[in-house]
Amino acid sequence: MLASRISLMACPPPNMNQVISTGHPGFDLYPIVVDPSTFPRWEDASPYLVILAGATKAIDLASPHGREAVLTAIERARASHADTAALSTIILGVADAAARGELEALMASPKFHSTFVDGLLQQGEEKGLATGLAKGAVASKIEDLVKVIRARDLELTHAQLELVTSCTDLSQLATWFDRALDAKTTDEIFGGR
Repeated sequence: MLASRISLMACPPPNMNQVISTGHPGFDLYPIVVDPSTFPRWEDASPYLVILAGATKAIDLASPHGREAVLTAIERARASHADTAALSTIILGVADAAARGELEALMASPKFHSTFVDGLLQQGEEKGLATGLAKGAVASKIEDLVKVIRARDLELTHAQLELVTSCTDLSQLATWFDRALDAKTTDEIFGGR
């Protein structure tokens, strides 16, 4: 959970108006502290400023207006599905239990459904497709490797067959495939494994 004050420096001095000398001439640090009482005007601001205002609690997530403002900002940011999910997670994480429930209900409402629910579903489908394609490429390479070895009348031991069929590293499978094209024994392919 984010603290109620976010400082742009690691250890703020006791007096927030105090200049921090770095020892380098002309390179002193002037702390900028942002909290709900000092946050700049966020109405009609850029989406990311509104999201930051929500994350620092400068926007009251317990109010319907505040919840809608933050979710609208996330939607207006037009971020990737993964970034939208990350921004949503941050906002849900700083909200109290009641506000979190209201935010989740609002995310599932027709107004925000396409951004939050459909977007996450699409992200899951894309990830599933990528995983499926990667598994298919591995399975295909395994099949090709075994075919080449058998076509060359070489015998795989049980351990070597297990090694091949359990491998998920495409580059390793490609190395073995290249070796199998002219190896005289399976030990030459697998380096004595």
